[in-house]
Amino acid sequence: MKELAFLAFVACLLMIVPTQITLAETTSIDVKEELQSLGLRSTTEIMSAIETGFLQGRLAPDEVVSLLSNLAAYNGEREDKETILITIARALKDDSLPVTMLIGKVEEGLARKVSLQAIKQMVSERASLLAEVRDLLYTNLIFTSSEYGQENCLVLPLPRFDFLVTQIADTLANYQESGRSPLEGYLVYQEMHTRLSMLERNAIIPAEDVELVLERIKPESLTRILSNVLSQQLQ
Repeated sequence: MKELAFLAFVACLLMIVPTQITLAETTSIDVKEELQSLGLRSTTEIMSAIETGFLQGRLAPDEVVSLLSNLAAYNGEREDKETILITIARALKDDSLPVTMLIGKVEEGLARKVSLQAIKQMVSERASLLAEVRDLLYTNLIFTSSEYGQENCLVLPLPRFDFLVTQIADTLANYQESGRSPLEGYLVYQEMHTRLSMLERNAIIPAEDVELVLERIKPESLTRILSNVLSQQLQ
């Protein structure tokens, strides 16, 4: 009887006193260990770029660990996995590009059981698109730093600038993958217009950013970007 009373007392305590389960936070140490497990020759270069991404706020340890662990478990040549990671690393550190779209494309390819060769190609093409779009924004006086000091320029915080670059580049990539002609710039422009306007309506992107992009970026510029990336593929 006393044992039953004691058990009831403990049960009541467990109901009253909240229990807290603390999950270990993913850190750069976890990322480094996951990367080293792949046994790549360029581990130092890749990790250096990843740490740059952490400092810039462009990467989170959780998403990197997920990418690395999924790559490690995927059937394929180690060299192909290394090429994919180097492409992302160089886009991030050498070209100072947002790489969320690249990581997402790799994860999507792995989930769909796409070959590593095909994933390499997709990541390379999208890295080129990101660079082209970033340069297009610069040309149209849309920057992430006030050091340029040019009249009529728009200086955006890095997250807003990255988001614009990513959304425009993803629009171009989807258009390109649809097999339509890269010479029909007005159609590409319309798709960009539709996407950015939708994001604005849902309060995901500031209206002033959308207005400036749609005003300054012309259809012929989008045609030029797609033509440049196509030319690179044919080389």
